[in-house]
Amino acid sequence: MALRTHVFLLGYPQSAIISGIIEDEYHNEVDKEKFAELNGKAYTLTKPPIEKATQGELRNYLVRKYWFLYFAEYYGDV
Repeated sequence: MALRTHVFLLGYPQSAIISGIIEDEYHNEVDKEKFAELNGKAYTLTKPPIEKATQGELRNYLVRKYWFLYFAEYYGDV
């Protein structure tokens, strides 16, 4: 829900609704220690929005948990 809300608020409501969400196994494995400290996990959108300025896909996101709240932020393709 946090990821869909974040994408919606970025200005991509269609992608927020129709895109599927899967776990990003690569980033979760490579950055396992960092994500454990941040209490987060990486996710990937199956039909990501295209950024208007750079025409790049906004595919990977980091979802972090603070107490009982979840927050999403763009993670990039690194």
